[in-house]
Amino acid sequence: MARLREQYKETILPELKTKFGRENILSLPRMEKIVINMGVGSATQDKKELADANAAMTLIAGQKPVITKARKSIANFRLREGQAIGCKVTLRGDRMFEFMDRLFSLALPRVRDFRGISEKAFDGRGNYSLGLNEYGVFPELNPDKFTRKQGMNIVFVTSTQSDEEGRELLRMFGMPFKDSNKKIVQFFICVMLMLHKKWTINNYHWLAYPGNNPHHFGEDTAFDTVYLLEPLQK
Repeated sequence: MARLREQYKETILPELKTKFGRENILSLPRMEKIVINMGVGSATQDKKELADANAAMTLIAGQKPVITKARKSIANFRLREGQAIGCKVTLRGDRMFEFMDRLFSLALPRVRDFRGISEKAFDGRGNYSLGLNEYGVFPELNPDKFTRKQGMNIVFVTSTQSDEEGRELLRMFGMPFKDSNKKIVQFFICVMLMLHKKWTINNYHWLAYPGNNPHHFGEDTAFDTVYLLEPLQK
């Protein structure tokens, strides 16, 4: 039995009962499937790139994907109806739980400058969509063989119709969401510095003190917007 499936039965279900106050386990949120999709637009020019993406997805998912084809012709993109332009796979059962385990524990921490993922990508019906810019973060892929950068979209489909319940379910499984409370605390630290030192605050992509000495609050800073502090003009 997959580790996360066992964890769901032994740990997550009791926590969900307490969290939402429901005893009927059939009414509690659960994972139904994961759909992984790769769009390979360059396959219209080079079929080998689609073959490479197909091979990579097989290694990542542990299951052979199906080829996706264009639904209609688009002359500007040199795209013909029925032309192969990507691949996708649907995971259920143990393969789904094993993929989640590897994604949360191994792949996402290897993303460069990873600070957690946003909670805003729910669809209003409890399902979450995650985009990766590069499939090379999966340790199953040999970087000497898979040299091309290829993105992918991962959709987590749950049984609930509530984003709140879907978010809590994924969080309990180990989905590394950004800590919104940490961002609030760090924002107030920034404001307190501004008031204490009489500095103005403006939206920029970095934070610095007088003297052009760049400074961050720490490696685990999770700002969506970071701030630049400047002395008040007298």
